[in-house]
Amino acid sequence: MQHRRHGPPARGRVRAPAFQLCGYRQVVGPLWPVSDAAAEAVAEAFHARRAAGLPGAEALTDALLDLRDRYLAAPTRWAAHVHTGV
Repeated sequence: MQHRRHGPPARGRVRAPAFQLCGYRQVVGPLWPVSDAAAEAVAEAFHARRAAGLPGAEALTDALLDLRDRYLAAPTRWAAHVHTGV
């Protein structure tokens, strides 16, 4: 198996640690590639809860539970996203 040495990172690679190394204390991102529609749904739900005052991890959990309830048969719409950091 050959390893990539140059060029952009492989699609789907977890990028959260890179953002944390750059100084971001909290990062939300997918563990695998997701559709634009799924990313938008998670982002809108997450940021609405952050604007309401919920802490990052709680806001993402609440957003994902809501999306899970609406799209139970389609976990690709909600299951990929995680929160890392404090």
